[in-house]
Amino acid sequence: DFAMASRAGVNATPTVFVNGRPVSPSYQAVRAALEALGN
Repeated sequence: DFAMASRAGVNATPTVFVNGRPVSPSYQAVRAALEALGN
């Protein structure tokens, strides 16, 4: 839904979120965000 995406700060695709926070869609950034969760 466009309105929901706009409220979440999405302005391009792909947009990746980890635990509700936007993350660069690079492998390294996603991995670092996941590792920061401690899981």
